[in-house]
Amino acid sequence: ADIFSQFDFGGAFSEIFGGRKKQRPRYNPDIDVEMEISFADSVLGSVKPVGLSRNVRCDTCKGTGSLSGKISACEPCGGSGRKTMRQGFMAVSMTCDDCNGHGKVLTDPCNICHGSGIHTTSEEFDINIPSGIMDGECIRIKEMGECIDPALPPGNLNIYARPQGSDMYSRNGNNINADIKVPFDVAALGGVVEIDTIHGPRKLKVPRATQTGMRLKLHGMGVH
Repeated sequence: ADIFSQFDFGGAFSEIFGGRKKQRPRYNPDIDVEMEISFADSVLGSVKPVGLSRNVRCDTCKGTGSLSGKISACEPCGGSGRKTMRQGFMAVSMTCDDCNGHGKVLTDPCNICHGSGIHTTSEEFDINIPSGIMDGECIRIKEMGECIDPALPPGNLNIYARPQGSDMYSRNGNNINADIKVPFDVAALGGVVEIDTIHGPRKLKVPRATQTGMRLKLHGMGVH
């Protein structure tokens, strides 16, 4: 193997000889959050308020960072974002310290975003929790994520549901299970009892000779 392959000279020579220019991100990042919801909300669905703080494109300067929208090329580097200096027989390419490698300078920076093209905002809005949502299932809201590069669309907001447990019910897919108490005479002779379901009170027919642990069904009382 080549002896030089044992050493990593990339970091040392990338700045001296220019290397690859740092690429802008091709997309803005998403925001991932987890939301705890009640067992009933996970089955029936609901509307929940959400508070969010995020970076957005500055509307005042439309993301340019300039109040007038005019951006000038950096004179020291000629708009390239890099300066070349001679050191003996070598030409050394360095990041321009006048424009921090952007190649452009602002003459009238925006007073809202201070020339960055983005600013932080706090928002409150409602989201719809669909009925039957499962643990870890994602509610995605497009373009409500982060904005690092104002020239690109914002990322998405991903809300992951975390349903809580219930003292009365448990869930198995779209079925809702519950333990109920039946009077002895009804279990022995059969009859009808009223029980509380996730959808409200309902009447349940109990057959004769019902044993402890027997499963009885109420159709349509699970996840719709």
